[in-house]
Amino acid sequence: MTQFWKLATAALLAVGLFSNVSLSEEPTLDGYIDQIVDGVAGGWAIDMQDQGASVEVQFFVDDPKGRNKKKFSGVTQAILPRPDLLTAGFQTETHGFQHEINFKFLDGKPHKLYAFAVSTKDPKIRHLLGGSGMEFKFKRTIKKK
Repeated sequence: MTQFWKLATAALLAVGLFSNVSLSEEPTLDGYIDQIVDGVAGGWAIDMQDQGASVEVQFFVDDPKGRNKKKFSGVTQAILPRPDLLTAGFQTETHGFQHEINFKFLDGKPHKLYAFAVSTKDPKIRHLLGGSGMEFKFKRTIKKK
């Protein structure tokens, strides 16, 4: 990365325009939303520089930048076992997550889910996970007694 781009990226980070940009040559955060079934999103997230650490994952609905508090669906830690990650060459398998989408978004209307992995070193650094923008449409059901 040239000095110009390092300085430009640092300036953009300082004014908060690119909250998911890292100054490193390669992104250190990685992950993917694999599926959404019955209002539950599943996937994985990892910090490549610290594969033993669990990564926080933040979820937003219809907010690809992940800044609107009204669109916040919740947060979880990527700590569930995913044996397929070992097969893919990662050091540990405990980087899976599941997230129950906040019931206020289970309104029967089409929505898109966006997930952000948060750096274990600096919580201001986030990375938009692959598969983000996955569409879902579920209607919550209330069981009567």
